[in-house]
Amino acid sequence: MVYRMNSDKPRVKVIYIAGTARSGSTILTRTLGELDNTFAPGELRLIWERSFQRNDPCGCGEAIHDCKTWRQIVEEAFGGFSSVNVQAMINHQPRLRHLPLMLLPGHERLVRKVFSRYIDTLDRLYRSIGEVTGCGVIIDSSKSPLYGFVLRLVPSIDTYVVHLIRDPRGVQYSRIRRRARNVGRVRKTSVTWGALMWNLRNVSQEVLTQKATTPPLRLRYEDLIEDPIRTVEAIKTFIGEPNIGLPKISDEEILLKPNHSIAGSETRSDSGVVRLRVDAAWRTELAHWPRVIITLVTFPFLRRYGYTR
Repeated sequence: MVYRMNSDKPRVKVIYIAGTARSGSTILTRTLGELDNTFAPGELRLIWERSFQRNDPCGCGEAIHDCKTWRQIVEEAFGGFSSVNVQAMINHQPRLRHLPLMLLPGHERLVRKVFSRYIDTLDRLYRSIGEVTGCGVIIDSSKSPLYGFVLRLVPSIDTYVVHLIRDPRGVQYSRIRRRARNVGRVRKTSVTWGALMWNLRNVSQEVLTQKATTPPLRLRYEDLIEDPIRTVEAIKTFIGEPNIGLPKISDEEILLKPNHSIAGSETRSDSGVVRLRVDAAWRTELAHWPRVIITLVTFPFLRRYGYTR
C-alpha cells in the first residue's frame, strides 16, 4: 500500500455537518464549498460503497473512478482504488450498536482501540484530500453522530461540528414526497418511526459532542435559507477562518460551480444560479394526522430548537 504523504503539513480543518437526512445539508455543503480554500466532497462516510464499490457518478458528471481529482486523491492515499479492502472498511463503520461504547467512561480510548484500522484509513483519506486539492478546509456532510465521533479521533484533522436541524414535519414530508417520486433510496417507514429517529439522531448528536474540544455550532435550516450571508459568516468565525472569501451569494440566490461530491441529495450536481427559498410545503400539504403525530412525538425538541411558535 502506498503512503507518501508528508506528516509535517498543516492539519486539515473539517466542517462536519451533523443532523438528519432531508435536513438541507446538501445546500449548506454546496454553499460552504464555494468559499475560498474549501473542498466539499459531500457524504464521505459513504465513499467505500458509493465510490470504491459501485463507482457512482461524481458531482462533476464523471464516474468517480474516471474523475481526475478523485483518482489523484485515492492514488496519493492508498495507491489506487484496488488497493483498499472495501468490504472491510464497510464492515468497520460505526453503527448504532457502538453507541453505548461511546458513552462509557474512557470512551475515547476504547473507540480508538476498536476502530484503530478505520481511523488510520480515514487519516490517509482526509490528509490526501487536503494535499491533492490544496484546500485547508473540507466540508463533510455525512451527518451521522457516530461517524462524527470517530472522525474527531483522526489525528491529522481538526473537526468542527455544525449541528444542522430542520423542522421534523418538513423532514418527514420531504421523505414522503421523495418516496412518492421514487427518487433515490428512501426506506418506507411510518411517520411515527421517522419522528422517533429524528429525536434519536439529534439527541445522540448533542450527547456525543458534550465533551468535544470545540463545542458544536447549532444551525437551523430555515435560518440558513432566510439569511445565508449571516450564516456563512458565523461558520467562518466558528472555524477560525473569518477572512476567507465569501461565495457569490445574496439573500435570494447563490452561484454554484461544478463540484466533486461523491454523495448527497439529488441536487448535489446542480450548478449555475440557484434560488434560495425555504421549502415549507409541509405546512399546506402534509396531512392532518401525520402532522399531529410528528408534532406530539417530537414536541420536547420542537421547544428546544424553537419550532413551537
